Amino acid sequence: MIRVESYVRHSAKEAKLYFPISKPPTPMKKDVIRMHANENPLGPSPKVVQAIIDATTMVNRYPDPSYVELRQRIAKYVSLKPENVIVGSGSDEAIDLLIKTFVNPGDEAIISVPTFEVYEKVLKLAEGKPIFIPMRKKFYWDIEGIKQAISQRTKLIFICSPNNPTGSAILENDAEELALTGKLLVIDEAYAEFSAKTLIPLVQKYENVIILRTFSKFLGLAGLRVGYVLASPEIINYLDRVRLPFNVSLLAERAAITALDDIQHAIRARGLIRKWKRYLYSELAKIRKIRAFPSEANFILIDVTESRHSSTEIVNALSNLGILVKDCTGAKGLDGEYIRVSIGLKEENERFIKALKTILKA
Repeated sequence: MIRVESYVRHSAKEAKLYFPISKPPTPMKKDVIRMHANENPLGPSPKVVQAIIDATTMVNRYPDPSYVELRQRIAKYVSLKPENVIVGSGSDEAIDLLIKTFVNPGDEAIISVPTFEVYEKVLKLAEGKPIFIPMRKKFYWDIEGIKQAISQRTKLIFICSPNNPTGSAILENDAEELALTGKLLVIDEAYAEFSAKTLIPLVQKYENVIILRTFSKFLGLAGLRVGYVLASPEIINYLDRVRLPFNVSLLAERAAITALDDIQHAIRARGLIRKWKRYLYSELAKIRKIRAFPSEANFILIDVTESRHSSTEIVNALSNLGILVKDCTGAKGLDGEYIRVSIGLKEENERFIKALKTILKA
């Protein structure tokens, strides 16, 4: 009998499984409230759903390998040119593409923490070295700390803005200061469309600025996996060489195009999500010994350290009631007990608040 382990790369042996929640309800119920994954609770428009149905008659065919129409639609949406755009299977694949393209074993990438775990995961699989820079108080980036951490081996600087899980957004002048270092500055704007801030104009101003975007959040297509990279034509060309063919399915491609054509649906949904977020903040402010941090995204980070309950206890208790939230305790850069809750539908938010108040009184 062979020992499979002896064939496995060292970086794969050390890789950890990714779990979006710590304890799913058993068994998973149909009426479970998903407030753990930062999804758009309203989903795509009826036009998008119909486009998916219509495209099922063509699933025996491959999609356009260059995704010309989708790239044109994205370029128009972000006020850039199609040669500034490449598409992928969610922004996760975009991160993977960037690291495969630019990082050699031993190269470094600077990651401010706490943040999205996938940067570290993919970097380590490529045998790159993450350099972690803790965020300052109020979860803002340590710009000087990032600059001081730059070395000859630094290839990438990752900035998630609005940041997951903190919800904070970087100021444009600070992003420009990092761009001026000459390193590849990767700004992950997965949640930017919930905010009033975007740094897309920096792509035309700096050749080393790379923006990541996704259709999973604002546009409600998380289950279809569509993302994109915005960068200089030279960077896009190199990414295209590394990209696997037909990496976005035909159904996902048609849905993404239609979602951009019917953008007013997402804009209306954003208005409701902002309204429901204000409700959550007002109710969370009434609960003693917890702290909800300001957020420019569709989620809220909550410090429960002083509540006499651990984050894991709270998350598990909510899970037993059919409400899923994210346990953030133990994440790099977070000291204390934290949970992250996504903005849900009106009745879901009300149910979450009622359950949280009951748990914290126990």
